[in-house]
Amino acid sequence: MTITAPDLHRDQGGPDNNGSSRLAMGVRRADGGFTLIELMVVVMIIAVLLAIAMPSFGRFRHSAQDTSAQATLTIADKHARGMVLQNGGAFPSTRDSVTFLLTTEPVLVWVEHRDPSTGPGVISVDEDNGGDDLVFAVLSDSGTCWYLRVNVNLEVSDRSFDRNAASCEAHDFQGKPALGWDGDGIVGGDKDKDKDKDKDKDKDKDKDKDKG
Repeated sequence: MTITAPDLHRDQGGPDNNGSSRLAMGVRRADGGFTLIELMVVVMIIAVLLAIAMPSFGRFRHSAQDTSAQATLTIADKHARGMVLQNGGAFPSTRDSVTFLLTTEPVLVWVEHRDPSTGPGVISVDEDNGGDDLVFAVLSDSGTCWYLRVNVNLEVSDRSFDRNAASCEAHDFQGKPALGWDGDGIVGGDKDKDKDKDKDKDKDKDKDKDKG
């Protein structure tokens, strides 16, 4: 039996009339590899998933960074209370306050009012309202400056923040409105306003009942 040239190519696995067309159409090869089209589809799917996940990841990261800065201010509040008790019910001067805080909490860095906080482990300290209040400022890694004011009655009188602060200094909080924040880094000002409105509504209802 005589084997012709085309038959020889087919027997040796060479290209035939249909082989080139199959490869051109992107059919998977016999060796189990992937075609260019299949790889492009996988890359596109990964790109879409990343586009969906990245914004959420950024928000979660900023929220965690802000929570860390607020936790530092909670520590500052605790030590401020101890300082008032040891100082006869009053805050000492800013310099003496910083000295006291450096002694009681050496893990953190405490700086005087006009020295800025440069991170969540550095707290700027300043006295306010004639020494009746003590103000703390901490810079979050998210870039937001968080403020806390504590009065001599051992109450947290004001909480605030500044997302565009050029420098995170405790002195800058003097005279600024308290925007509020809670433990999750969410602004509490609007929530407080809503609560006040609800209280006013309840008072009005009580008045109507008394009139009736």
